[in-house]
Amino acid sequence: MPQANVNGEAISDHHTAYAKESISLDCHSMYARDLQTKFTWQAETYDGNLNIPTSRAVLANLKRNNIGKYTCSAKDDFGTFSTSFYLDVECE
Repeated sequence: MPQANVNGEAISDHHTAYAKESISLDCHSMYARDLQTKFTWQAETYDGNLNIPTSRAVLANLKRNNIGKYTCSAKDDFGTFSTSFYLDVECE
């Protein structure tokens, strides 16, 4: 099962950030077998769906449109495994 981190901290099911902040998303697994493991991010936000074909992403200048469900996926020869969390953005 992959692990989702926001700004270096493990996230279980919810993370709150503030408008205009930047956050980094990191998707990894301690069970990744080799370099063939492919990590991706998918997001379902107010702006629509977003696919990020890398294990790390930076969301800069957060706004309400970034609110939504973010899914970290790991794909290897044994299948695809994922974990998700909800990102909330508090505006001033």
